Amino acid sequence: MLGKYHVLIALLLTSPFLVYIIKNYNVLQLFTILSILIFLIGLVIGSLLPDAVDAGDTYLNHIRLFKSKGIIRRTIYFLSFIFPIASKITRWTLKPLTWILKFIIPPLKDGHRGLWHSLLGIIIISIGWFYLSFIISKFINFQLYYLAIGIFIGCFIHLLEDSFTVSGINWLYPLNLHIRGKIKTISKQDPNYRSLKFLERNPTIFIYFLITTIIILVQYTTTLNTTILSSLAQLGIAGIIFRIKLRLTTF
Repeated sequence: MLGKYHVLIALLLTSPFLVYIIKNYNVLQLFTILSILIFLIGLVIGSLLPDAVDAGDTYLNHIRLFKSKGIIRRTIYFLSFIFPIASKITRWTLKPLTWILKFIIPPLKDGHRGLWHSLLGIIIISIGWFYLSFIISKFINFQLYYLAIGIFIGCFIHLLEDSFTVSGINWLYPLNLHIRGKIKTISKQDPNYRSLKFLERNPTIFIYFLITTIIILVQYTTTLNTTILSSLAQLGIAGIIFRIKLRLTTF
């Protein structure tokens, strides 16, 4: 799935829970506001991080330099420096671990949509960030666990999103639980884009999550149970619409 849709859908899927928190808890304190902002930065990083680890040409690995005015564009400009740093930190810390895992899981698939696009992979990535957050928190008067939590949730949503693509992902690598759907990761600039069916296009799944998230925000964020159930229903219906298929094989 294209990077911009990874980010946008991750923000959509988490927005009902953030709205529930805002409705039911005091978020006017500076600590709470900063915690939410740090969580959102982690969420955006996590929504792109699996691709940054095993596909070096992803957006997260490059700084986007441009002159801009306005708070939104300046924020994007600021984050464009944070993202490549987060990507490099992750890849550097994973190199020795990857070398060790090659002896444990031969042959180790550490290329695109291999280990780092699995539940085991994102757990390893997230543990590293939790540990780093713990160390940094020792030197500053602020807990950075919200960044690590955001990164884990962002990575998890990344796997959910890639499960809707025709290539799919292996959730339980090195075991085999392959899940795939109908979305084809082709940009509008590709000459083959026009030949795609409506349900095979990246924007279609984004529009689905946009409409259903608005419905949830309007109707189903009054309690935590309704927020969770409506979000699960949102994913379940998406699985039916985009024809999610599951293949489980054993070695």
